[in-house]
Amino acid sequence: MLASESLNGHRHHHHPRQHQDSNEYNESIFKKVDQVASDGYGEKKLAHDVALSNVDVNVIANSLNSGSKLTEVYADKQFLFEENAMSSKKEEIKKKSKLIPSHPNEDVKGFLHECIEEIINSAVYSGTKRSSRVVEWHSPEELRSLFDFKLKHHAESHDNLLKLLKKTIDYSVKTGHPYFINQLYSGVDPYALIGQWLTDALNPSVYTYEVAPVFTIMEEEILSEMRRIVGFPNDGYGDGIFCPGGSIANGYAISCARYYKFPDSKVR
Repeated sequence: MLASESLNGHRHHHHPRQHQDSNEYNESIFKKVDQVASDGYGEKKLAHDVALSNVDVNVIANSLNSGSKLTEVYADKQFLFEENAMSSKKEEIKKKSKLIPSHPNEDVKGFLHECIEEIINSAVYSGTKRSSRVVEWHSPEELRSLFDFKLKHHAESHDNLLKLLKKTIDYSVKTGHPYFINQLYSGVDPYALIGQWLTDALNPSVYTYEVAPVFTIMEEEILSEMRRIVGFPNDGYGDGIFCPGGSIANGYAISCARYYKFPDSKVR
């Protein structure tokens, strides 16, 4: 039985020549087993040969007189199996790491610098000048011809990604432009932009102090100040939560107001 067969629990179909070669090799294995019992053939070498053969380790064990030899042969064979499996796993991880670097290298660092510089120059400064347009307007059909929006099965090069970033800025609405007027949002706050980049880089989950110590205290202080602004007594003592948008904030507010006015609403 091959190593893959003993691990996976099924047999593979091999070419007849493979069976012939395997049988010849197996005979040499049994000869070496006899040497272990007679003249002390190296047990480590035997275990290695067994691991490379298609002989079931139990067959070898039955040919040995000593229980200690059985243990060592079996343990060494299992070690080789596990070592080979670990090596294959490392190679698989290494191949995937080329697509998504978990620890950015110098090449990725240079790419990040280029992207940040382009965003600052084109989106924050050039794109918000009065002499430039708020948006280079195109219909959906035209945009589909200018962009390749289809998802791909292969990774893009850094050069193509940088070109895509530039085109995205060129054809997007510049909400920081002086002529962009919206009742809910407009303008680019450079300090808030840095804060956004910082939180994206650290990616904290502010649900326990252990995973986000700085941001947890920061959140408590901001919520306390907001409660003081709206008139909470005892220096803003109370509770609060940040909302991802206006709609959910209104929903929370209505739920809190209903509970304040009708406390029994949750139990009826």
